[in-house]
Amino acid sequence: MITDLSSKYRKILCLPRVIILSFFACFTFGITPAYAVSTMVETSVNLAILQKLNGLVEDLGLTTKLPNYTDSNSFVTILNDQIFDLAQLKEAKSLGFYLEIIDEKDIYDCRRHIERYKKLNKYIWPKITFIDLKKGQRNKDVAKIRWILSRLGDIKEYQLSSYREKIFDTSIEQGLKNFQLRHGLETSGKLDYETVISLNVLPEHRLEQLQNQLAYLITRRAKSKEYIEVNLASYMLKIKNRGQEKLQMPVIVGNTSNKTPLLSTFVTNITVNPSWTPPTSIIYTDILASVELKPNYLKTNRFVFKDTNGGNKTLNLDNVSVSDFKSYVKQYKLVQRAGKYNALGKYRFTIPNDFTIYLHDTPTKNLFNLKERSLSHGCIRLFRPELFAKYLINRESSSTMELFSSAETKTKTERFTLARPLPIYIVSNPTWVDRMGDLQIRDDYSF
Repeated sequence: MITDLSSKYRKILCLPRVIILSFFACFTFGITPAYAVSTMVETSVNLAILQKLNGLVEDLGLTTKLPNYTDSNSFVTILNDQIFDLAQLKEAKSLGFYLEIIDEKDIYDCRRHIERYKKLNKYIWPKITFIDLKKGQRNKDVAKIRWILSRLGDIKEYQLSSYREKIFDTSIEQGLKNFQLRHGLETSGKLDYETVISLNVLPEHRLEQLQNQLAYLITRRAKSKEYIEVNLASYMLKIKNRGQEKLQMPVIVGNTSNKTPLLSTFVTNITVNPSWTPPTSIIYTDILASVELKPNYLKTNRFVFKDTNGGNKTLNLDNVSVSDFKSYVKQYKLVQRAGKYNALGKYRFTIPNDFTIYLHDTPTKNLFNLKERSLSHGCIRLFRPELFAKYLINRESSSTMELFSSAETKTKTERFTLARPLPIYIVSNPTWVDRMGDLQIRDDYSF
């Protein structure tokens, strides 16, 4: 028995099997113990690496495309081939890259939920029908709902009689609220039509979404260790560094008629106290309607007309009629001066692109209270632009930081070119893991 062995041999039995076998090889075949130990450690490390790579391949859903590889280079090759468009990368990713990112937080969190859905995918998923259920009511579908919510983590695992599990009680109501919150639905705790549709989504579909998200996280990380992500599906901006979330804030994005495009670019400039030159589409819709409703709208909101040389044109903006306004905008350029009424607020962030899209502040902060925030003409409005600006400027030189701080206290328009432009990716990812580690699911904004 182990209890009768000396402490030296008990320690040997605690080693991995491959190491124990190597010890026996030392004594049986006369291998030098020091060399054997080195070989054993190297073999153990290699096996651990292969297990990590194999796990990543399986979580990406690439298993069926793999033979039984026994070396790390083969795994690296298949990962590069399957999740990267190598034509867009300067070089394929190395083994070191995969080992570096595999345990980073966002990738780890995504893989954790993949494991959950891989297990759920083995079940025959219950089908829920739309029923107007009230608390205290008993129905066979309630047991199905309870089972689904418990498997998804929206309620705790339960031990109830077959009679009790069919009763629509407080735990079911709260579980539905948790489920609805994670899916961007109205958190009523009721079994409404949208909730039924989401409950009936098969784990296979969610698993595919998560695997796509995992591939996205890996490809994004391959291009930038530190980057900005604007997810149109979640109406959120995040700054990530090595998988860790450094900043997060709500955003407002383009409406149905003026959708914000998917982009991959950089934040290159910050303008403090920007003026605003509205595009023609806004002039003849929003501003024209405002002038028609309020003849003093232009003066109240600090608009001016500029001539071809950029100078202010002296025009009487008191009680401007619609016809006068149309005449003015044909001859001169309409500009809104910097200030608290300016549509761009205190900050404007330049991102080079072909769509005249940029990020900016907004004076209408109340709109961030809305759940659905597809409200702009395409540009991205930030809830806390001062925090975003501070993050970007803190990456610059101390002299730039001082000049920027000074500019924030003034009303003059000042532009700062970033010596270290930060990559920004505007995407529409319907699936992601939030700060609390919960899986969030939304509709895809791009459709």
